[in-house]
Amino acid sequence: MIIPILIKLKKFISTLCERKLKWKDKIPKDLIPNWLELKKQLVTSYDYKTVQLITFSDASKDHYATAMYMRYGYEDG
Repeated sequence: MIIPILIKLKKFISTLCERKLKWKDKIPKDLIPNWLELKKQLVTSYDYKTVQLITFSDASKDHYATAMYMRYGYEDG
């Protein structure tokens, strides 16, 4: 699933912003282990055969809501 990875990535970027780093600054040494773990998760290959985007939504006059998730199909079921 990609969403947990994106949440961790956004949190990491938020940490960098809190430290007021510029775009060309290097990642601080204390955050390198976090970055390496994120990078490993981003490049991991998953052997799925099908992908479905499933969406639920509802609305009223004043409010609306949407929930989406990905369903991955693997050869073994």
